[in-house]
Amino acid sequence: MLAVEESKNRIPIEGKDKSMTDKREYQYRVRPRYSIWNEGNKMILEVILPGVPKDQIKVKGLKDYIMISAIRDAPLKNQSEIGKILYSLDLPLEWEIIPEKTKTKYTEGLLHVEMHLFNPLEQSHIVSINNIKPDIEKLTKVADDTESYVSFPEITRDVNYETKSVDIEVSIPGVKQENILLRILPDTLDLIAKRDMIIYRANFGFGVVVIPEKTTATYSDGLLKIHANFKERLDDAREIKL
Repeated sequence: MLAVEESKNRIPIEGKDKSMTDKREYQYRVRPRYSIWNEGNKMILEVILPGVPKDQIKVKGLKDYIMISAIRDAPLKNQSEIGKILYSLDLPLEWEIIPEKTKTKYTEGLLHVEMHLFNPLEQSHIVSINNIKPDIEKLTKVADDTESYVSFPEITRDVNYETKSVDIEVSIPGVKQENILLRILPDTLDLIAKRDMIIYRANFGFGVVVIPEKTTATYSDGLLKIHANFKERLDDAREIKL
């Protein structure tokens, strides 16, 4: 649990349309209690909204911000008028989320919000090794294995600016080919490889911007060889005529 906050004060706000009635309608703005924590690749937010009907709740999300508002009726002190309580929570997020994947559930005054954390590797290119595609689902679960030992493998890199290529060799002795997952982003290599109780794990920068789809890999005798082509920063620049 990362944070639990509670508002102790109610702030009266004048009603928006005083011409509708001689009686003044008051609202109280309250920052509701909430809890927020991480669960794997998700961020969970729970907000306490006692007495609020479901149709009076609004949730809006940005990649680094979430806004929740909810309204319920509340009797005023003289009991002859009905006021409003406005629950309002504007919460900056420490991690980037994917707003369109956000899910909500409301049960008896408790709003449960499930936010999917943005992971750049979800947009990575999966490299076939020796022209064989890996079992992605099986190998991504390997990274969450808490009982194995994690080891950073020995890596060498050679950049050739004449051919605009980069060659990388990774030493992962004892690993079977089907236990290797290689993911490529334009600037990063991500490797998961497992043997017995050891997980070889590497997140390694190329030093240049490569073309992920053109990356190839071969594996033999415990040595993974990766070949990638890269482009200069101005390769995609457009000429502007004078």
